Amino acid sequence: MSSYSSVSHCIFDFDGTLINTQSMLTAAISQILAKYDKQYDSSLKSKTIGLNLKACAHILTNELQLPLNAQELYDTAFNSYVDMLAVDTIEFMPGAKRLVKHLAKNGIEMAICTGSIHKTFALKIVNFGQFFDCGQYFNHIVCAGDDPHISRNKPYADPYLYCISLFNPPPDPHKVLVFEDSQTGLESGLSAGCQVVFIPDPVFDKNKFVGQSTLVIDSLEAFDPQIFGLPKF
Repeated sequence: MSSYSSVSHCIFDFDGTLINTQSMLTAAISQILAKYDKQYDSSLKSKTIGLNLKACAHILTNELQLPLNAQELYDTAFNSYVDMLAVDTIEFMPGAKRLVKHLAKNGIEMAICTGSIHKTFALKIVNFGQFFDCGQYFNHIVCAGDDPHISRNKPYADPYLYCISLFNPPPDPHKVLVFEDSQTGLESGLSAGCQVVFIPDPVFDKNKFVGQSTLVIDSLEAFDPQIFGLPKF
C-alpha cells in the first residue's frame, strides 16, 4: 500500500509494540526447548510471534515433536513467563510513551488490543502506575486471549472488530490506525479493514511486508503522525 488516509482513532497491540515483554516470552520458550535440545529459531519465531501462548504451544509441539503435549508445554512456559514478569524489568518500547501521550493530549481516542489473557496483562502493567488504566490514555483494553466476546484471536479480524465496536460511537474501520509488531497482528488489523503501521520484530524481514502493511517503520520513534492526518509532534 502506498496511499495513506486520515484516521480518527488509534489501536495499539501491547507486547512488543508498547512494552518489551515479547522478548521475555521468547526467553521463556527458548529455555524450555533447550532442555530437549531444540532451538526456538527464526523460522519458529516467525510462525508464533504475536500468537497467544496456547497457540504457540500447539505449533511448537507439532513442529518439534516434543516428548510432551501442547498443554504441558503451555503450563511450563506460562509459569516460567509469569516468573520472569515478576522479576525482570518491563519497559516501554522506544517512542511508545511519547506517542501515546502526544495523541492523548490532542484528543485522539485510543485503545489496546492484545492477544494476551487478562491475568498476564495485569502482571505486565504493575510497574507502570496508572498509565494503562482505562480512561487514563486508553478508552478501553481488549484482552482477546480470554475475552468471552471474542471467539477467534489474532490473526482473525475478530479482536480488532470488537475493539472498534467499543468506541462511542464506533468509527469506520478504515479511519482506525492499528500499530502492530507481528505478522498475525498485521493480518488481524488488515482483515478488520484498518490501516496498519507495522513495527516488525527483528525476526521478520521488514521488506517482505512493505507491500502488505500500510506503513513499515523500525520504531515508534520514527512514526510521523501527520502522514495519517494526526497532529504533528
